[in-house]
Amino acid sequence: MNTKDNPQRAFFQRTLQIGLFGLVPFVGLIMLLFAAGSGQVSSAPTEAKIPLVEYSELTIQQRYIAQRRVVGRVEASSQGRLGFELGGTLEATLVDEGQQVEQGQLLATLDTARLDAQKAQLKAAQKRAESNLRLARLTEERVIDLVKKKLESPQRLDEVRESTVAASASLLEIEAQIEGVDVQLEKSQILAPFKGEVISRLVDNGSVVGQGQNVFVIQQSDELQVRIAMGASDAQTFVLGQEVELYNRKHSSYATVTSIAANRRLSTQTVDVIFTLPNSAHGILAGDLLSLQLKQPVDEAGAWVARQALSSGVRGLWTLYVVESIQGEDHVIPRSVEVLYSYKDRVYVRGPLRTGERYVIAGAHRLTPDQVVHLRRAVEDTVASIGR
Repeated sequence: MNTKDNPQRAFFQRTLQIGLFGLVPFVGLIMLLFAAGSGQVSSAPTEAKIPLVEYSELTIQQRYIAQRRVVGRVEASSQGRLGFELGGTLEATLVDEGQQVEQGQLLATLDTARLDAQKAQLKAAQKRAESNLRLARLTEERVIDLVKKKLESPQRLDEVRESTVAASASLLEIEAQIEGVDVQLEKSQILAPFKGEVISRLVDNGSVVGQGQNVFVIQQSDELQVRIAMGASDAQTFVLGQEVELYNRKHSSYATVTSIAANRRLSTQTVDVIFTLPNSAHGILAGDLLSLQLKQPVDEAGAWVARQALSSGVRGLWTLYVVESIQGEDHVIPRSVEVLYSYKDRVYVRGPLRTGERYVIAGAHRLTPDQVVHLRRAVEDTVASIGR
């Protein structure tokens, strides 16, 4: 039968031809891929590698020592704001900021021209009064002699004696006025009340200063103190005369407890404890910060472990891996522990732990529960800082 006479058969033949042409490349690709892989030999699966971990042993304690630092500022044991007790013109300042001064050293003076003139006037009056007193005493001696010879009346003797007393009182009055001027001259000077250093000079020469106005600020340099505020319970652990070690960034110095405040600061509810530094304190200046390490025993059972031995747990707990031997193999078992205190690279934890148990020192994040491991005891230097 002619294909022109059967259209369905013609369509079927055409479709078959197209399908054969498309199938041939696909079959060829499959054969090429099979031929490429036929020369390779598949290797047998290898066994999982058992990790090597370092361990240390736990020691259960009934208490630990909590350490913390409190900080205080170094200050001079004495600091003075110096000024004149009298007002006047500042004539000269003899020291400047940063200069060391000795006790009793003259620091500044006022213009005393008016006082000098007043003192000169009183000195002249003093000489006149002394002359009057000498004359009164001579007159008294002569009158006494005349009274004895009945040449003068007792009344005259009484008058002369009173004149002598008045002359003596006049001289004493003038001498007191001179002493008052001398006091004013002394108060026209500023003397260093102690050995120290001039922190600031607040007034320049030629300025008019008022009574009590600050001219210098000096601080004692031969004795420094450290004031540290702390809780009342901590302050009560110290006694007067106790020696403690204070720290700055590079050095430490020993200081002595010289004062413990008997009241709290209302703003901070702390108590001030004052420590006195020796004169040989290395490079410590007023204004520096020094710290004190406080130690407080806490009665809580637990164990010290390395900080890196812990991994995050659930509900605020941490996970510590301990090692248990099961059928001759060492397995790591997770234990949930609570961190009570941490200090530097060590942590004090509480949990279901026993003395002598082995725990994994580091690398817990690479482990899974019940994993088999190989063990190696940690080097002593590695765990020395953990604190047993």
